[in-house]
Formats: sequence, structure tokens, C-alpha cells
Amino acid sequence: MTEYGKINNIADFFEIQNCPDKTKEKKCFYRALGETADYASQIVRLEGAKVPDFKNCNGAYLRLRELPMPVKAEEISYYTEMYHSFEKGMYPAFRNFLPSEKMSNAISESFSRVCRLFRENKAQVTDSMLSNFAVKILFWTDYVFSRNMLNGSERAFIKITAENVQKEQEYLFYGFLALTGCEVLLLQNRKDVSVRDAFLQLSDSFILGSFGNTVLPEYIPVMKEEPCVKAESNAAVGNGSLTDPRGKKENRPNIKVSIPARERHRKSNATGTVAGKQVGTGQEQTVVNKTVIIPTGNRREEKSFEELARLASSVVMIAVHDREQNVIGTGSGIMIGTDGYILTNFHVAERGRVYSVRIENDDQIYQTDELIKYHPDFDLALIRIDKRLNPLHVYSGASELVRGQKVVAIGSPLGMFNSVSDGIISGFRKFDDLDMIQFTAPISHGSSGGAVLNMYGEVIGISTAGLDDGQNLNLAVGYQNIRRFAGNFMK
Repeated sequence: MTEYGKINNIADFFEIQNCPDKTKEKKCFYRALGETADYASQIVRLEGAKVPDFKNCNGAYLRLRELPMPVKAEEISYYTEMYHSFEKGMYPAFRNFLPSEKMSNAISESFSRVCRLFRENKAQVTDSMLSNFAVKILFWTDYVFSRNMLNGSERAFIKITAENVQKEQEYLFYGFLALTGCEVLLLQNRKDVSVRDAFLQLSDSFILGSFGNTVLPEYIPVMKEEPCVKAESNAAVGNGSLTDPRGKKENRPNIKVSIPARERHRKSNATGTVAGKQVGTGQEQTVVNKTVIIPTGNRREEKSFEELARLASSVVMIAVHDREQNVIGTGSGIMIGTDGYILTNFHVAERGRVYSVRIENDDQIYQTDELIKYHPDFDLALIRIDKRLNPLHVYSGASELVRGQKVVAIGSPLGMFNSVSDGIISGFRKFDDLDMIQFTAPISHGSSGGAVLNMYGEVIGISTAGLDDGQNLNLAVGYQNIRRFAGNFMK
């Protein structure tokens, strides 16, 4: 049994330890940097030898390659409501595991702390950003603890290793787990995390060797019955059956959760996190055209095609990377907020771990892992880069769009940066209850996320799909849903 806080290598982490008192600030959260010559074989060997001991001592172990994203409508709705309950000082039930009273307290206190840390140290955090962050933390908590706690009512300890964590919010989640009493080791054999100093202080590190490219085999639990080596621990992690997770109500302390005060913004109809079916997979429905009266006074002057083409400087090309930094797709995006906010399609961003953004007439490539919010039903996603932007204006809906109206599409089809094409609105369609604009301006793969402009240079839609079986049959999500989704970020 090793002394807590003296972890200098991977073997130390796999020893059954005296875990810290929850009142202490120091938690077991480490980063192992680089790799040794026998890096993979050592980890597999330790897992095979030590994990059965953990199980026999009422402990648990889990190695994670990546964390899933909450994308199903019912998931996001559930954890959003759960977050709102936390805001009101209540402790709602998780979907997939039932913590003990001690663990409930640890989760609530740690959740409050990590939310406060996120708000206080992240630049220009909005209510929506905090909500999306909180939803991920709660979803991941349910995911991780349900895999550790279905068999047994109280864990003596939980050890968690995670491979090559790069996203800031995922790093904060592992810091949150450490705050609850879990022992956490990030296996950073490729490169260290890149996060703010205030976040990095949550963990300590030790160096194994130079960074490399070793890929660990998938973790497969090993079961073996052996006598238990006694472990003393105050890190309580609980479980139970599908009943009240905190037992009888008599003498139960009230759990007060303190969420940091939020700046109040103008309300929007957007939930920001509601998800569902992919766009374009449902039955097409006919939309009855309405008679539109065009106002005759105070007419604005339309821009020339040359003037509209110059607006391409506010449309970006996005390369989507997986967790190994391989490019797995490209798309386009629209600058909509001066503080680095870029709108694109959900189907462009959904598989990405990191995004590289190219801006016209700018040689720098801006990398980000900040997926601020997303809405699969609308097929919209919002990312942010660290740069002041010159956003396009999103149409306000002063008058309804009409069939035959001229439009210009700007995007990066097939990786060709910022191509400009013109056409007309050819119809209005509805797919899976989502209103879409059909237009004729040619687009191709890679144009998804690009801007569809009216002749005044305003965004009336975002290119979403082209129908391969027809010529110039292209679809865009309209400005109404763009405003619902991203209205608070447009300035």
C-alpha cells in the first residue's frame, strides 16, 4: 500500500492507496507525460494483475479512450432539467446509477466547484455555454459511474485512467471526478493537455519519457478471485437498486448546491441543447405559399455581385479532426459574433474533436476544441476561435422570403476555399418538421455550413444539403432557426 500523494509512475497509481480525506484540498489527479519503451505492455500487465485485487477489495477501475457526447433528444432534455434542479438547490436523480448519501454530497459540492471554476476562468461565458458545459458534466458522470457502480452499494475507491485527453471540458470533467474522491490518471503519451493555468492546477504530472504514438489496446476487464489486501479509504462511491438513492427520508440532510451567479441575457426561444433526428431524412411536406406584400417605401439598395463576393472574408473553411488529429472532414462556417463565434452545420462538427479554421486573407490557422452548442434537429452547431471577427448580419425577417428571390451562396466546396455562386430561391420545404429553403445556387460537398445571402448581404440561410439525384436542388436552414439557435451570440 503506497502513501497517498506520492505517485511518481504508473505502477504507483495501480497500488491500493490510503485515499485523502474529502475535506483536504489535494486530490488524486495526475498526468503521465510521454511513454516508456514498454508503455503499452506495462499498462496491460498492471491492469491484468491489479484490477482483480481492486474488485475483491470493493474497488473499481476503468480506462477510457474517449467520452461519448450527449446527442439524443431525451438525454439532453433530461440532463438539462437536472442542471436546472441543481440551480434551485435540489439534488435530482441520475438516470443510470444511484449514489450513496456521502457520494451525493461529494458530487454536488464538486459540481458546484467545477461550474464556478469554468465561469470564473473562461472568457465571456454565457448562460448557454455554462448550461452546455454542465449538461456534459452530468451526462459523463452518469456514464462513468454507472459503469463502476452497478454491483455493490459502496465502493472503497475508484481508479480511472483516460487516454490522451485534449479537450478542455473533458479535462475539467476528470478534475471533477478527482474532486469527488476518485483517483484519476491521464495517460498523455502523445502530448500534454493545453488548458488555462487555473485549470491545469487541478492536476500534478510526472514524466515517463518522450512523447510518442503508442496506441493502447482496448481495455477488457479481467475477473479473478483472490484474497483482498486490506485498503482503507474515505473515498465513498455508492450504488443501489432503483429506489431513492439516499435511503430513508428521516434525518436526511438537505443538500444545497451553489451554482455561480449568471449574467442575464435577453431571452431567446432556443433551448440550445435539444437534439433529435438528422435533417433531411423525413417525409417532405408541401408548404402553402402566402401572399406577400412588398413595401414600397424606404427601399434599401441591393449590392452588386462583386460587393457580395467580398463578404466571403466572413465565411470560413473548417477542417474537422479526430482525436488523433487526422482530418476526417471539411466544411464551411459563418462568422456571426465578434468574439470568435462561428456557425456551421451539426453534421459538419459532430464527429470532430478539434477544428482548424481558415479565414480568407489570413495565413494563420486557428485551432479550437470549443464546441459551444449544437442542435441536431436544426443541423446547427456553434464553435469559437480566439480571434475578433467581422460577422455577417443575419436577416431579421422584415419581409417574408419569396420564390424567385435572388441569392448568393458562399462556401468551400471540395476544399476549394470560398467559392461564390448565385441562384434563386426555388421553393420552401419541410423535412421532419424543419422548415428549409430550397435554392439553385450550385453547392458541393464542403459547402455545408456556408452562407446563403440575399442581395443586401444578409444571411437568410446556412447551406445544409444538396440532393444528388437532381441538379441545383440545394437546401438551407433558414434565418428563423439560426436566430433561435444563436441569437444570444450575434453581435
